[in-house]
Order: sequence, then structure tokens, then C-alpha cells
Amino acid sequence: MYINQMRHQFKIYVFTAVICFVALVLTQFLLLYNTYELLNDRYTVEKEYELHDLYTRSIANDLFFPGGERVVNSFLDTAYPRLQHLYEADTVEFRHYATTLSYGILLSLYKAATGNHVFDSICSLLQLKEPMAYTILVQEMAVTFDGRHYVPLFRPKAMLPQLPAGMQSKSGIRLAGNMETAANNNIIAAIAVSDPKPNTFLVRFSLHAEPANRRAIILRQMRYTILPSLCTVLAIVILFIILVRRWKKQKRLSEMKSDFIDHITHELNTPLTTIIMATLNLKHLPVAKDQAIHHLAAVIERQSRRLQLLVGKMLEMTVEHKLLTDKSMQDVNTLVSDIVANYAVQPNCRLHLDLPPHPLCIETDPFHFTTMLQNLIDNALKYNRQEHKLVNIVVADAGKNAVLSLADNGVGMSKSTIDKIFEKYYRDRHPGDLHVKGLGMGLYFVQQCVRAHNWQIDVHSTPGYGSRFVITIPLISCP
Repeated sequence: MYINQMRHQFKIYVFTAVICFVALVLTQFLLLYNTYELLNDRYTVEKEYELHDLYTRSIANDLFFPGGERVVNSFLDTAYPRLQHLYEADTVEFRHYATTLSYGILLSLYKAATGNHVFDSICSLLQLKEPMAYTILVQEMAVTFDGRHYVPLFRPKAMLPQLPAGMQSKSGIRLAGNMETAANNNIIAAIAVSDPKPNTFLVRFSLHAEPANRRAIILRQMRYTILPSLCTVLAIVILFIILVRRWKKQKRLSEMKSDFIDHITHELNTPLTTIIMATLNLKHLPVAKDQAIHHLAAVIERQSRRLQLLVGKMLEMTVEHKLLTDKSMQDVNTLVSDIVANYAVQPNCRLHLDLPPHPLCIETDPFHFTTMLQNLIDNALKYNRQEHKLVNIVVADAGKNAVLSLADNGVGMSKSTIDKIFEKYYRDRHPGDLHVKGLGMGLYFVQQCVRAHNWQIDVHSTPGYGSRFVITIPLISCP
């Protein structure tokens, strides 16, 4: 059940992480795109004013490029009378003739501009760093017969399909250059030429120019924005992959641990049951009439049943992943007395027990309380070089609390060791003459038991003079 829950949580975490990552990438992309657009809109062509000045001077008293006005006049000078007649007599025929005339003018201008290198000459004169792309666009061409009212000769949108592909542009009709995108942010000069006299014309055109590698220039300006963004995204991807791999490894270890504990609990229950049955039979044999043997049999039975209960608790903790408590009212004097009685048969050690004359009731899980106190006693005996090991256990009534104190004459601990003894798997280093086996789980469990009951534990110790553990337990009213 827990493994399935972990797998489900893993899928949720991965899905959430992917969604957040996609949102982050989209946000970064939008920020970079908006930055690019902002820089693109504010981009200024190198020596823009010099370009404008030289271009307008090169076409002074001319149109589009040197010689452009001559091309226009060659068509319109002889066409004014017919244009005026058709405009006044037949609007449809006027539109047809004006379109044909405009087509001829624009096509002739396009051909004349092919061999005109005025813009290239301007760029060479200014010695620009970047190669330039440019285009000259015609937006409007109109004629006037009275010097006041202008009549359009063509509509750009209607005219475009009839022109060669090289002349087509969304912003007008291209006469020269090869720049693809003409916009407001790359206008060098916007010019309107007219003469308010009868039988003249009006022309609106513009010169657009920008570096041929304008996009690369802007991206180069953004490099200190793009690179950190890419590095951040890459770091997140790498960290996510590392975390997923480690999570999978932890999940695999957790599954192995669960399988191992399930197997070991099953294997331990069988011999424990056999030991308990053998002990019960031993107590009913004639030899059990010996008081010492009867006492040893009772200890074996009690510890076997406790070990059987410990196996069950271990399985519960594996499933729930926390210390489960089954609290009930207990007399702390009775609990401590029963635990100390189990150590009566151990050689070279003496446990001195000091209990108050009246019962002290507490709310606790008797199993966890027993395990907690036994871990403290076991540590007091293991970490002890004395020939006669001494452990003093005192239970005192402190008003609203019971104070359980355990002191020994062992090796003691430094302050730095005391700060770490409750950490999982922590074991202090001792001189070579003190060989203590273990996993570093005893005092960790003691702390878990204290926390599960909301008690308080204090440690006092001096290296070479033993240690003293003090547990403060709230009292409840005895029946």
C-alpha cells in the first residue's frame, strides 16, 4: 500500500514539476521576446542622420534616386491632357489608363534603379561598420489638373499583383534595394514631393535601411540576458534529473527495506513462538520447582513475548513510517521495577533502584516505555569500562511531573557528543579498548519515544565520570 502511494505521489510530483518547468520556460521566453522587441523598436541605425542628410542631398531637385524625376516626366508630360479628359468624361476608362500608365512608370523606375548605386556610395562614404540592406518604397503617386485637387494614379494594394515579385512589399512598391522588412523603426527618410501648379504630380516615397545582420546585432546585445536565462533553465533541468534519479533510488531502497522487514518478521515469529511454547513447558516440568530455574524461565518467556511484540511493532512502523503509540494509564514504579528485574541475572553489574512509597500514574505506551528504558540501561552498561558497573535509577515525585533519572559510572560524553547522540545512526568514537557493537539507533528511538509522548529529556555528562539522563513525565490521577 505504501509503495503504491509513493508511486502515485511520484507521478504527481513529476507532473507538477513538468508543469512548473514549462511555465518557467514560457515566462523566460516571453521576457526574452519582449526584451528583443523592445530593443528592436528602439534600435537606431549607425549614423542615421548622416545617411538621411547625404541621401536627401543626392536627390536634391530629383526623385527616388538621381535621374528618377526624368523617368516620371517622360511618361506624364504627354499624358496630362488625356488623363484630364478621361477623368472628366469616363471614370472607368480613366482608372484603366492611369493604372497602365503607373505600371509603365514604376517598371521603368525599377529598371533604372537596378544600375544605380547611390546608396552603396553613401555607405562607403560614411564607412559604416556593418553591411547595410536598404529599400526605396513608393507609397503614393497622384496628379493635379488645377493645382489644388490631387487624383491618385494607382492604389498600391491593387497594383502589387501585377508587378514583378522584386517590386512587391507590404509597405509600398519597391523601386530599389532588397531589404525584406520595411517598418517605422528603420525609416531613414520619408519624402513627399509636389508642385501646386496645374498639370503636375505628387509623389510620396521613403528610404528604409538597416544592417543586414540586424537580428544578430540585437541578439548580441542581449547576450548577458540570454545566457543567464539558458543557464538557469539548464541548471533546473539537471537538478530535476538528479532529484528524480535520487528519488527513484530512495524508492527502490524503501521497497527493499519493506521486503526485508516483511521477510524477517515472518522468519522471526516462528522461532519466537517455539521458544515461548518451550518455556511454558519448562515451567510445568518438575525441575521448574527450583526457584532460580522458575525465575529464569519467567524471564525467558517475558523477553520472548516482548521480542514477539517488538517484531509486530517494527512491521507497523515500516507501514506507517512513524512511531505508533497505544497509550494507557500505567504505574511508573511497576513499569521500572519489571524492567530492572530483567537485569538481575547479568554478571558484573548492579542496578540500584530508588522508588517513591506511593504509586505514580502516567499515560504511556508500556511497550515503548520499556524499550526506551532498556535502551538507556543497555547503553549505560555497554559504554562502561568499570569492573563493577553501576546504574542508579531514581523515580521521584515532582508535583505535577514524575522525574525518571538514570545515572551510570561509565565513560561519559563531551558536550559535542551530547549534541549528536539523538541523531539517527550516530555512534561516538571511543578508545580501542572499548569495543561496542550497534547501529546507533538506541538513543534515536529514546528521543522518538519522548517526542511521541510529549515528554522532556535532559542529558548531563562529563568525560570519564559517567552520564545522567533525566526524563520529565506529566502525572495523571491514579484510580
